[in-house]
Amino acid sequence: MGLGIGAAGITLLFAAELLLGRLRLDGTTADPEVVSGIWVAISHIVVSAYMVWAWAAARRVTAQDLVSLAGLGAVVAPAAGELRARRLALACAGALGIAASVLITTQSPDFESFAVSWSAESVWHRILAPFMGFMIGQLMALVILDSARISRAADTIDSVDLLDPAPLRFFARHGQTNALLLLGLLSAYSLFLVDLRYLWIFAVIGLVAVPGTVAAFALPLRGARSLIRRTKERELASCRDRIRRARTAMEGGGAGGPRDRLDELLAWEARVQAVREWPFDTGVLARLALYLLLPLGSWAGAALVERLIDSLLG
Repeated sequence: MGLGIGAAGITLLFAAELLLGRLRLDGTTADPEVVSGIWVAISHIVVSAYMVWAWAAARRVTAQDLVSLAGLGAVVAPAAGELRARRLALACAGALGIAASVLITTQSPDFESFAVSWSAESVWHRILAPFMGFMIGQLMALVILDSARISRAADTIDSVDLLDPAPLRFFARHGQTNALLLLGLLSAYSLFLVDLRYLWIFAVIGLVAVPGTVAAFALPLRGARSLIRRTKERELASCRDRIRRARTAMEGGGAGGPRDRLDELLAWEARVQAVREWPFDTGVLARLALYLLLPLGSWAGAALVERLIDSLLG
């Protein structure tokens, strides 16, 4: 869906430029401002297409993980009041995103107050900017609300098998996906950095996306950690109670059986204590570190593509 929207938008952009005579049929233009405007329009289209894909991906991953939670015995059905609060939060986030995009647009380097003075490329900027702001607000709210929902659902699970961490891996996967989607937003916005006049806009997006990434990554893991900790505490309490009984039996002059039993219980206690409470390993942290490099790689790729467009259209 995202690739289709992006390809269709860029094709329509170039078709409109050709029909309006702002590009010659051989694909060249003599006006560097037109080339710059086309690149900014392409960046708007790519970000818009990415936001649609990211929003759909976030919803799909949450639906899959709710099924996994239900398989562990969690209560995943939301209450009516929770649904109303969720819809209100999403609507407010979308409206806030639109307002922020309008404010940012009015401060952009190429903003012109009167629509009659807009270039053909600026029309794309002005139409897509509010849509981008709306989708950014929606995506940020969606991943945080869904992460909090995953965390709350984990609190309704009675216990898990401490020796089999596989059923809990989706908690880390959910956090990783959230991080990838929000850092991908920064990567998409880095396309604008071929013109450093847009650096401050990228910084504003980063100030929102980075804390959101941390929250969306940590919330599902918090629920899993709470679940593992509850199970450990319950198992350790039961184990220590059995240890006390075995010790009492051994002190009472029993045969070798109680001593053997005590050794087994002590070994089990140590095994339970060694279970990690956070359901991820160093591989998850390594992938998260690689995600942080995505904006840099996207910016470098955008610079190369911008040079190519300059050579083709300039």
